[in-house]
Amino acid sequence: MSNPPLAEAVSDAIGDRWITDPSQLSRLKRLAKNKRFQNAIRKAKRASKAELAAWIERTTGREIDPDSIFDSQAQPIGGSNRQLLNALRIAAQYQRFVANPKLADARARSSSLGKPRPATGRAARREAPPSPRGGDRRRSQRFRGRMKVVVIPDSRVSTVARVLAASDVSNSISTAGHGGNGMPAVAAAMNGALTVGSRDGVVLDIAQAAGPENVVLFGLTAEEMAADASTFDPMWHFENEAEARAAFELLASERFHGGDSALFAPIAELLLQRADRHRHLADLKSFCDAHRRVGELHGNRDAWYRKVVSNLAAAGTLERSRRRDLCQVKLGERRSARFRSDPPHRVSRAANSTLVATAAALTGFAANSLLCRMALGAGAIDAWTFTAVRLGSGAIVLLLLARARTGAQPLLRAGSWPSALALLV
Repeated sequence: MSNPPLAEAVSDAIGDRWITDPSQLSRLKRLAKNKRFQNAIRKAKRASKAELAAWIERTTGREIDPDSIFDSQAQPIGGSNRQLLNALRIAAQYQRFVANPKLADARARSSSLGKPRPATGRAARREAPPSPRGGDRRRSQRFRGRMKVVVIPDSRVSTVARVLAASDVSNSISTAGHGGNGMPAVAAAMNGALTVGSRDGVVLDIAQAAGPENVVLFGLTAEEMAADASTFDPMWHFENEAEARAAFELLASERFHGGDSALFAPIAELLLQRADRHRHLADLKSFCDAHRRVGELHGNRDAWYRKVVSNLAAAGTLERSRRRDLCQVKLGERRSARFRSDPPHRVSRAANSTLVATAAALTGFAANSLLCRMALGAGAIDAWTFTAVRLGSGAIVLLLLARARTGAQPLLRAGSWPSALALLV
């Protein structure tokens, strides 16, 4: 949890054991309808949003309203994470707001964060979401105060923590069935964000733990994608869904490419080709409908914070599972490394040396018994002198063996007097 005021509110409600045992957060579910706890969360989120707004203004010069909805996508930029789908959704939402500024969700802010991957030329241009040029800002003066988009290129851990702490809505929209990185969704939920997600991986785990009614799901399932893999045609959505076509044309317009039409060409090719395995246009309508529901839900404070608390409680269980799995992976790596350091031929050689040493010890015991009988039976030496010789010679041999095994290391260490007495007897 990267929101100190929220952490304090949680500790006041259930104690601080959750810090080392995140599963304790599940106890918050009984407080989902508690007005006092809801207000504590609201104040904590407001403080983090104000801090993020001030940081964004210092670093980018953009001003955003801390009292608006902050929705974020804190995932590495790449095909399966579908930043392009988010860009299309924002374009569609923008056009809907322009057409009707009185819509319930017309005060949304979109804060998009992506961690760049090593990619150059065509690959980089295909994966990165388009950014608006200056002309778009001049044309949008009448829309000022309704919606802003901030792309934060700095993806250090501290920056991600700032964004997650302030997010009201977390977009986890990886392609269903592709196992995208959903851990940012868990981190955002633990910081008091409502999850908007595709039917994939960790999002489904959150929905199961929090209850499907407390997560805003959208899009095709992995089974549905597999079923129409050979027949999927993005052009059908482009030609038959007016909102998808309008969003596509807005991103392809001069507002975004500033006269360089070739800039959008790789993105257009990706979105409209039949081989688009991430189904951007197929999921766009459902994604836009999901955010429409989010806007309407935000107007109902009680319902909103009930879902937020449920997400927070569910995230604790998932975080504990993630930590356990991580420990098991690390333990497995250590075991694997140990086994790799002892190849079969070395293990076999060690076993052979153990057998030889055991046989030598048994032979020595048998020889010692024979020597005792020979010495004492013929009366060549008395029992006390024979015992002293045996102890002295045994100590000398033991000292030599220990020195051979330990080298120059000290030999006089703490031992066990009862064990030594047992050997003497």
